[in-house]
Amino acid sequence: MKRAACAGLLLLVTACGYDRQVLGARDSTGAAGAGSVEQLATVSAGQSHACASRASAIWCWGDDSGAGRHVLLSPTPLEPSGPVAQIGAGERHTCSLRSTAVWCWGNNDLGQLGVGDLEPRADPARVGTLAATMALGVGYTHSCAVSGQGSLWCWGSNTWGELGDGDFSATTGFPSPRRIGTETDWFAITAGQYHSCGLRRPGTLWCWGIADERLGLGSTSDTPLLEPKQVGSASDWVSVDAGQQDGCGIRANGTLWCWGSQGPDPLAVLEPTQIGTDEDWSSVSTDVFARCALKEDHSLWCWGRNVEGQLGLGDTTDRDEPTCVPDPPLWTEVSVGRFATCGLDVEGELWCAGENSSGQLGQGDTRRRNVMTRVELP
Repeated sequence: MKRAACAGLLLLVTACGYDRQVLGARDSTGAAGAGSVEQLATVSAGQSHACASRASAIWCWGDDSGAGRHVLLSPTPLEPSGPVAQIGAGERHTCSLRSTAVWCWGNNDLGQLGVGDLEPRADPARVGTLAATMALGVGYTHSCAVSGQGSLWCWGSNTWGELGDGDFSATTGFPSPRRIGTETDWFAITAGQYHSCGLRRPGTLWCWGIADERLGLGSTSDTPLLEPKQVGSASDWVSVDAGQQDGCGIRANGTLWCWGSQGPDPLAVLEPTQIGTDEDWSSVSTDVFARCALKEDHSLWCWGRNVEGQLGLGDTTDRDEPTCVPDPPLWTEVSVGRFATCGLDVEGELWCAGENSSGQLGQGDTRRRNVMTRVELP
């Protein structure tokens, strides 16, 4: 029923003259295609701030007090320094992957910037000696990266073993990247709150950290899981995202799976469970009891907690299952933050919805929106 409704919406959009050449505007790497206008490349929503990039430029807005800029009600540019491939907003810090090197800025009380000390940075600083990085995962107060050789490195808070190096510290973090294991077959990494998950070739899923439902291992423990452990036996995972107390992933057949807590009331799901029966999911993002995912037709679907209107559905009613976000109709990326969600449409335009008490919607004010609202960049 939902599939038919969303399909009808897309047909209506095309009929009304909004056929946006979905596959022609961008190539498979997400870069702007020949002859197209320069588009935003990536966006990430954190706890109370968000950042987006285009080519070598990065804009951030919201509560960026960890970087010494305080509250930014509108997108503010950072100094450019190379093409941006990926960006991740944490609790009060941000990291970006630029030209295969990782740069971080913001709060650094637990070493989450990976620069060898605990001093905050207002401007991007290069992380240790990491080079040829191909994947980046930014959590609440820790971060991880996969090198071009497939090795895994993590830094920052380690209260519940979220770094995965076999150790943990309840009071201090680790300000320099630490090699996690000796494996060289990692190809994806995501960091949540007190836990991390990653993918190893050919497509096995591994999680570690606080040993509750968010690891998807089928059971819980009072003892933190200090090293990566395989989740289930499937070897066809293609993507994974870790939220506050949950995780979601997509398998090679296009099915969507989630585990952990989706809200304060429902029972926790202890192992990956398929969401619906559709087989055309392409990406997923999750955070505080809210989830959004894209389908191959570029439609956006959101569900879970909606107390601040972060699902972008025009109200503040929670949803138990994926519901199509009607406007804009075609998307290329979505990022779910603490109580706000941001995404990019196929024209490279930026949209956000949800809580705005710290200006995390980039609208120049602090009024929340329960529909996706366009963010104007200077």
